[in-house]
Amino acid sequence: MVQPIGRRLLQRWIYVMVKLGEDFLLVNLAAESLREKMEADYGPEFLPFLSDFQAVLDRELWPPGSYYPGGLYRRRLGAGEAPGGTPLTQEVVKPFFLETLLVDEKGNWFSGEKRLSGRILDFFLEQLEFDPVARRYRVRYRGENSFEVNYIQHRSPPFRVRRVVPSENGAALLINNGQTHPLRPETLWLDGLERLHAGIGRPAVGARFEEPARWEVLRDAEMAGGQWVVTVGGRRVSLAPDSPWPFADDPPESTET
Repeated sequence: MVQPIGRRLLQRWIYVMVKLGEDFLLVNLAAESLREKMEADYGPEFLPFLSDFQAVLDRELWPPGSYYPGGLYRRRLGAGEAPGGTPLTQEVVKPFFLETLLVDEKGNWFSGEKRLSGRILDFFLEQLEFDPVARRYRVRYRGENSFEVNYIQHRSPPFRVRRVVPSENGAALLINNGQTHPLRPETLWLDGLERLHAGIGRPAVGARFEEPARWEVLRDAEMAGGQWVVTVGGRRVSLAPDSPWPFADDPPESTET
């Protein structure tokens, strides 16, 4: 379903809809005064066209991801067609969906069925951020004329800890996007498979340790009372496997399938 607030307005660059679970959410909310601006920019036929477009979203099964109807409307105008002339169907609308971005269980990135690597992956990692409103990870970057936003399906945390390095305050985490974050011992967490995570940023979101970095933290761990005890930055921390995520509102592991 399309949530009621999403029925008001939808425009590329400003009104980005993303499917989360069974619902489409309007991620960037804007003032109602922009409704008049849209009618002025697009013409009076745009809002009825938008209503038809969203009706297609209501009755069809769509994959998670972002979409923008503005391109379809403008294409029809450019071709001299009436925007509402040809009925909107799944086949008509589908080309205007972005390729789904997926991070799999091993941390590999895919756009559709194509695995990302090299400079493209490095660029996406540099633009990777967590959207606290939609409670999802996204890649957001400046395109030729606007900001492009693509939300990520993730089967494991997109942020990965590649190394643990010394710092003035004890230790720091080198993340796969090139940033360095302080290692906060209170955010360390072991999941049910004893994979190690830590919180980065504020509010913290989860980053999973790659195996070399995990070993740097756990190599001197001791078992006491069914828990691993590690010393990090001069502080002893107990890590019970599969305990609750201790630090952030959002767990580091995806619930998507």
